[in-house]
Amino acid sequence: MEDETLYDKDKFEKVLRRMIEMKPIPFKDAVAKPKLKKDGTLRKPNSVQKMDK
Repeated sequence: MEDETLYDKDKFEKVLRRMIEMKPIPFKDAVAKPKLKKDGTLRKPNSVQKMDK
């Protein structure tokens, strides 16, 4: 038997069509938005510790 992945074809086509029709976002605009966690709260940027030489 063949393993089949089940998905809603209509929903997939709607999402794909919407993505194709979207205008591209410039890189600077994409980076400027704050990153969010899955629960919607702001993600803290990774801090880098500087070591004395």
